[in-house]
Amino acid sequence: PWVRKLDNALRDLSKRSDARPEAASDITIGGYSEFMEEYLGSWYSFLTDKYESKKGKQIGWKTRLNQLDRVVQGAISESSFMDMYGARQLMPAVVGTHWIGKASNEKLQLPEDQSRFLGTLLSIANGPKNRLLKVLRNPKSDGGIEGCHSRFVSCQPDERDPTKGALLALELRSSRFVWPAKEALKVQEMPSVKGLSLQGSGALSKPAFWSSSFPALEVLVVRTITEKDDIFLGKLLASWSNTLLGLTLGYFEDMSKPVPVERLKVLCKLKVLRRLKVDGPVLGLPDCLSKLPLVELDVRGTNFHSVESLPTALGAFGPTLISFIAYSQGRDLRCPLEPPSAVAAEWRECRPRPSWDPGDRADEGDVRSWQCPWTSWIVRLDDHRAPWWQWNKLERFWVDANFFHGTFPDQLALAWGAMRSLDLQLNEIYGPLPRALGSAKNLSALRIHRNRFEGKVPAAVMSMPSLSYTNFEGNAGLIGCVPRPK
Repeated sequence: PWVRKLDNALRDLSKRSDARPEAASDITIGGYSEFMEEYLGSWYSFLTDKYESKKGKQIGWKTRLNQLDRVVQGAISESSFMDMYGARQLMPAVVGTHWIGKASNEKLQLPEDQSRFLGTLLSIANGPKNRLLKVLRNPKSDGGIEGCHSRFVSCQPDERDPTKGALLALELRSSRFVWPAKEALKVQEMPSVKGLSLQGSGALSKPAFWSSSFPALEVLVVRTITEKDDIFLGKLLASWSNTLLGLTLGYFEDMSKPVPVERLKVLCKLKVLRRLKVDGPVLGLPDCLSKLPLVELDVRGTNFHSVESLPTALGAFGPTLISFIAYSQGRDLRCPLEPPSAVAAEWRECRPRPSWDPGDRADEGDVRSWQCPWTSWIVRLDDHRAPWWQWNKLERFWVDANFFHGTFPDQLALAWGAMRSLDLQLNEIYGPLPRALGSAKNLSALRIHRNRFEGKVPAAVMSMPSLSYTNFEGNAGLIGCVPRPK
């Protein structure tokens, strides 16, 4: 019933504007964190995306954000939704949480000290002569700016005086951060700031400044990390080890240069992290991460190659991990290549991306790209060294567009009794579907197309009342019938 209620609210919104998610399933199937990752994972991207109505009129960011806010508020008011995919634990760990109310808080006035400090921050990120500062400059404040009006600042009402504003989140991007002399760099402690996104050369080079300014930070996003940044990142994470709940790291300095596991050991300084997202050509995760109380692990689009990329020790996530996202490992190619001589015979052929999943096209105009096993993740689903055997709280397992092979044993399906969304499509898994999959009473999405499953689909799976989406296409050996609706 609550899904229908939300869907009706979205339909009502659509009568006034096209700036809304396509359907209630956008938020109900993916859950809170995936919904916010898609729409507000990057505030800059949200701000610069172009949306047009059916009449061709461009829709402003404030209209879109206000409608997203209504969708989110409608969903989180339902306890059934908040029980899915760890939404309660992940809300404060997701960067979009701190931007969803920006439009409604734009008119709040910052205290003079925060306004002045914000002017310093924007000068560091954008240069003292930046046009943005001239527009926002507050003539009544010495060096301050009208902060809550800034496109890249999110505010909230001050706890002591709701008519005043307090900084909540910032997204600072620049080709190069220009830091003043040490004696001129004054710290203003602002515990109200919960979200910080940084991108640009030199952004991390003053870790003590960031940690002293924002002592209670909960979400950090760093979009471009170089090897030179590693030492600064380590100091930052150590200072926020007891507050940081969400972390997104982008290792995009050189996509052709693999990032070794050792560089990620700085993450082991953290103690309370709930959500970790890693981007870039990362080869694997260190086993010392096993001490983290992770609820969501998102490594989509990294560069995992074998079962060793995900150490057995990470099975320790079992009591907390609810969501694992690791689709499309490795890099797509413009055309199939000759395999290296050391590649085993069964993994020497590339495959084209299907039209419904084109992947990352190598060049403008490419019809589709290719995946080759030796540049992707080759791992057995049934390998007992894999940590997912111990993840018995798992509700989401998205590993599509890899080279998973082996069988899907009953014992693994039994271990995943809490599963809601299982995405195995575009892999090489063979054998029968496990009958025990029917014991996952909350399973709502089962995508296994483009594998090599065979045999009869278990009746217990096809008759599950919770199952709302399935796709078995491309498994030539599967047989069975969908039960008639009662």
